[in-house]
Amino acid sequence: MKFAFRKKAILASLSLIAALATFGCGSSTSALVNQDAALLKASIAESVQQGFSAGSSVARTAGGGGGSLSEESAYFDEFFGLYAMPIADGIDYFLDEARTQPAGQERTTQTVGEAGSFSQTTVLQITGGPRAGYQSTGSLAIDGSRVDLSLIGTDPASGSFETIGFFEGGAGEFSARYTDEQGQQRTFAVRFEESGAYEVASNTGANYLYTLSFAADDSGTGTVTGSNDLLPAQIVWNTEGDGQMTFADGSVLEIRGFDFEQI
Repeated sequence: MKFAFRKKAILASLSLIAALATFGCGSSTSALVNQDAALLKASIAESVQQGFSAGSSVARTAGGGGGSLSEESAYFDEFFGLYAMPIADGIDYFLDEARTQPAGQERTTQTVGEAGSFSQTTVLQITGGPRAGYQSTGSLAIDGSRVDLSLIGTDPASGSFETIGFFEGGAGEFSARYTDEQGQQRTFAVRFEESGAYEVASNTGANYLYTLSFAADDSGTGTVTGSNDLLPAQIVWNTEGDGQMTFADGSVLEIRGFDFEQI
């Protein structure tokens, strides 16, 4: 059993979750209060869209599932801008397609304990390419029905990041903290229950917060709060992801399939 830990995967699988680094739609507090209403709505819609994505990913992961990593052919990793070659205990990264110029590596160690317990640590260090200096340490521990995980690291493009959480049966929670590419401090918190219901909450770092509460059938409601006159906004959607976000002035953004029709 092997699980791959990458900031991009967990945030995307938490596409908190991120690919957290790839999320980014912040404005400064003063700019948000005074910005054009259409721009504010677009910023909120984009951020909530990330919350829908995070919720969907976490719902699929609930219960302790994970992505397996096996040896395969080399590929180009767009996140790091490097060529990657999976090997038995991790991945080797290269600047060139011929794989003659090393640019980093990921290595995984595993321990199998008594009664089926299992632990794994994955250390990633990127030494070349556009994200040279990127490093992270991911850990996974399985004991009975409980799975604990963490991912802590530094991205030269945005600074430090951290994701910590657990799954147990069909319940669990995790939190993520990172800085987006606009320099905004972002946090995610996700909680899910054995019933299949789950909640995604985010502080966008742009002077507004949102909470999305999903029922077991993926229908739900949400709120966006902040200091702008257009807030609070109320969100509602059905099991197909169709619904609307209504702002304090009565204006509406339509949602179709967990996507905003017009921003």
